[in-house]
Amino acid sequence: MRSSTARAHVSARRMAFDVLARVEATDAYANVLLDSRLRSGDLSRSDRALATELVYGVLRWRGRLDWLLAPLLDRPIAAVDATVRQLLRLGMHQLACLTRIPDFAAVDETVSLAREVGAGRAAGYVNAVLRRATGEPNPAAPDPAVDPLAYWAGPGSYPAWLAE
Repeated sequence: MRSSTARAHVSARRMAFDVLARVEATDAYANVLLDSRLRSGDLSRSDRALATELVYGVLRWRGRLDWLLAPLLDRPIAAVDATVRQLLRLGMHQLACLTRIPDFAAVDETVSLAREVGAGRAAGYVNAVLRRATGEPNPAAPDPAVDPLAYWAGPGSYPAWLAE
């Protein structure tokens, strides 16, 4: 049986997932949605901090996360189902940016979240992609002298319109 701490972290991840999914689907403001969810939720202080980091981290580093995921996927990230895409970004953010979360926990919790949000059929895919991410080195960054747009939009995570 899982401890209450593990369940609380899933709640923080679920809250982050819900906010990110709504932001992507409706162009809603993340700060307004997250604030509303945090006020109505009963998360501990550390879980509120985790949910906040997950939401803002995925939004801030989306270009980099997609760049890190691209070589691990069997199709372009834009062709991946929106729910699965958000799950992969959440998992990759934990793997690439959150050093206090062990890799196995990031993968396991993201796969559990996939089942929780109704993407159970994709849980194996999410597991496979994130497990590959733990075992493979990050892709080489594009040479900024050769392709500055790819450099700034990928690992730099700048929006394409700004990188241009």
